Amino acid sequence: MSEFSSGSQRDLYYKEETVYGVVEGGVATGFTEIRNTEDSISLVRDNFVSDERRGDRGIHDMRLGNKQPAGDIGFEFSYTSFDDFLEGALCSDWNTDELKKGVVLHSYSVVKSFSDISQYQLFTGGVINTMSLDINPNAMVTGSFGMIFKDMSSSTGAYVTSPSATGVTHPFDGFTGTITEGTGAGSAIAVVSSLSLSLDNGFERNFVLMSNTNPQVTWGKSNITGSMVLYFEDTTEYDKFVAETESGITITLQDLDANTIEINLPRIKYTSADSPVNSDGAVMITMNFQALDDSAEASNIVITRS
Repeated sequence: MSEFSSGSQRDLYYKEETVYGVVEGGVATGFTEIRNTEDSISLVRDNFVSDERRGDRGIHDMRLGNKQPAGDIGFEFSYTSFDDFLEGALCSDWNTDELKKGVVLHSYSVVKSFSDISQYQLFTGGVINTMSLDINPNAMVTGSFGMIFKDMSSSTGAYVTSPSATGVTHPFDGFTGTITEGTGAGSAIAVVSSLSLSLDNGFERNFVLMSNTNPQVTWGKSNITGSMVLYFEDTTEYDKFVAETESGITITLQDLDANTIEINLPRIKYTSADSPVNSDGAVMITMNFQALDDSAEASNIVITRS
């Protein structure tokens, strides 16, 4: 009986590239395991059908289009496990323990390993196009990295040998840490039911003639948006939406070993404030917001690890 691959034996590995789309130092060595919960990385190709007419109503030819590998990597957020990918998401480098938005292109080679059936897929030229983070009560802090790649190949021989581990730090949860809202130091708020962040770098593949892969990518603006759901106890945040008053949000996450990650959005504007009533339960207000560049920080986001 043939063996089918099991998701419990699928693994992901990555290595940062020096040259876009080129595996640094070749395959096999230097890869690190990616802590993850799921992935949707796969090769995508358009197709186009010939319009030629021969009188027999037949379709006589078609082609597959440019290679557009892409997909999301889901994760439970944990201390230092995703430092390299955070650099890619913010297009910047860590300055000791601080990371801000920048203009540094980070690209990665990623191996998708189905070791139980000896099938391996290599994706090159991967950039972090999107990142999301979701904080909810009674749950791990989760998120995803959305990646687009240049090329993909497959093999029955393992691309990766002796990979490095990413560490065993505990995932952050939704009940250990603090949330402050307001400009400057802000004020702690304890009525937030859920909070989500989304970053979009607007990467685009740049295709050329006589090649089915893109030689480079170009980026757009760093677009960070979010949503905060609060129990409706007063109109402090709502009034900021009405008056178009700028504010700020700082999220501090702490794990079981007291490691912390602070995510500071120093300058935001609320873009909506919805408080529908459709039950006898607590009234919730959903505040959507847009992060803006702050002149003092020279960034729309500041991530600090300690």
